[in-house]
Amino acid sequence: MNDLPIGRGRMSEGYRREAKRFKIITDGLKTEEGYFVRLNELSFDTVETVTKKGFSLDEMLEEAKKIKVFGADYDEVCIVLDIDDRLKGKRSKRNLVSFLGDAENAGVPVYLSNESFEVWLLAHKMIVPKRAWKREEAMKLAISSGLLDGERHKNVVFEEINSNSVRRALIENDRLRKVYGNNLLKSKPMTDVDKIVRKIELLD
Repeated sequence: MNDLPIGRGRMSEGYRREAKRFKIITDGLKTEEGYFVRLNELSFDTVETVTKKGFSLDEMLEEAKKIKVFGADYDEVCIVLDIDDRLKGKRSKRNLVSFLGDAENAGVPVYLSNESFEVWLLAHKMIVPKRAWKREEAMKLAISSGLLDGERHKNVVFEEINSNSVRRALIENDRLRKVYGNNLLKSKPMTDVDKIVRKIELLD
């Protein structure tokens, strides 16, 4: 019998693995935050998020570095980020590339989605079509598939995110990577969110 609260420790044949702790920093005030809140409910491990309106790249990195130094003992502190309009001009692209280098030097993993987080959501329910690299198209598909609702269609529908659909998304993301490649600054529709999700143990 498991002698620990569900999701925070597991007993198996006399061996107990302590739950890992993840801190995810994102500028997605509704969709990304909501997804990881739901993932925490489905997980053996603990998944916490930090987000705020207007989070800049520099602010997210500084927050991650602060948590790594002064925060609790997290197994990973990372950033989840949409490319969105960050490749629209030469200056914004330089800023993004510079940020990625600074994050790597600071030991903070960054998981990108090109063009938007909705690509990852769509992988839970379908073979993601090429047109989903456009944010507007990905949003339309996510809404019509019942993945998003609420004001401005930013809220993740929790019932659509479960252990089976998460595993399906991991498989679909493998397919996307084979089709579009590994360079998230060029590959679309593509996301690296699967790389952090794979580290989190689901309850069933």
